[in-house]
Amino acid sequence: MIAYRYFWPWSPYSRHQSRKRGRRDGKKGVPAKDGDQFPPYEMQVKNLGDENIGTIARHWEHQDRRLKADYCNAHSRVAAVAAEHHDAARALDAIQKKYDPARAEMDDCRGLIRVHPVFYWTLVLILVAGEFPLNAVVFKIFGEATLATYVFSTVIALGLPVCGHFLGLSLRKNSFARGLRSIDAILTLVLIFTPLLVITAIAYVREKYFEAPEVQSLAGVRMDPTMVTFVFIGINLMAFVLATVASYHAHHPEDVQKCIDNFRVRSKELLAAQRRLEKARCNQEKAEKWLNQAWTEREHAFRESKDEALQVKDFAQGLIDEYRDANLGGRSDGTLPGIWKLHPEIKFRPPLDSDNLDWNCAEMPGEEKQLEREPGAELDASANPKEGAADSTPKA
Repeated sequence: MIAYRYFWPWSPYSRHQSRKRGRRDGKKGVPAKDGDQFPPYEMQVKNLGDENIGTIARHWEHQDRRLKADYCNAHSRVAAVAAEHHDAARALDAIQKKYDPARAEMDDCRGLIRVHPVFYWTLVLILVAGEFPLNAVVFKIFGEATLATYVFSTVIALGLPVCGHFLGLSLRKNSFARGLRSIDAILTLVLIFTPLLVITAIAYVREKYFEAPEVQSLAGVRMDPTMVTFVFIGINLMAFVLATVASYHAHHPEDVQKCIDNFRVRSKELLAAQRRLEKARCNQEKAEKWLNQAWTEREHAFRESKDEALQVKDFAQGLIDEYRDANLGGRSDGTLPGIWKLHPEIKFRPPLDSDNLDWNCAEMPGEEKQLEREPGAELDASANPKEGAADSTPKA
């Protein structure tokens, strides 16, 4: 129920009716020239204004319970993410101090790295791809199905580079240091002789294959099977030796490998800390945006309620002025009553009686603990949209 509902001409509190009531009371000499009380109609208008402003105040209090709760929750969130951001920044700074020496140590070790891992594994893939067609023809001689031929060829094509890989690794560890009877030495000898035996066996089968007249006529040239055998042996040996040498140089001494591993660990830690800080920064921006929105929504709603109450007050005051003008016109002597030096006071209920809102979230139940900040946690200036302004500044 607001005062504007009484604007209609037939309402007792319309401007038309207030003037009519004023002329009638003026003719009756109400109020008296020396009276100390406001006329009944003015008190009715005053009570009407108080009633409507009270209704607006109660509506605002109901609305503000949600608005202030939203603001305080946003304020708590900003404090929490500010602490997270502070912790993430400190963690990144601590990891950066560990990363920088690891990076400097890695720069010193780069000259000792002879084969880069990317180059090494690329070379292994090339050797595997090259070995596959060289060995596929051998299993076709035995009349194997296409799938079986591919499987056997893949095993051989992978076997030689893999043996070379582990042989190079074993040689890097100096497997013969404990004698020929040690397990490492025996495994190293197995890695040496097993590929040689396999290469010899495959070369023998190829030689018998090229001795066949059908193969000679199919090729259209006379090929020496022994020469072909030596060529295939040389190719396979080259692939095996190349894989062994590359593996030996790709696997570094213990101190160099320790340097590389330490740099990798510090790099991963640094990347994780940077991601954590970036996530905390994004969360802080979102929380501050939420806080700004909550602050703006509450402030805007309060100003709307305040303006509505002021409009009610102005409306009621306007009715009283209309009443007094008509009352003076209806008086025979035109004398101004002494009580009209004052106006009936139309009161504003709290918090509409103040221009500033209470932003203290500690007074809300369950909020005090939420707003405790971590040591060193700071809020951005944007968290309080009017920081440094008048008393309406939101306070932690």
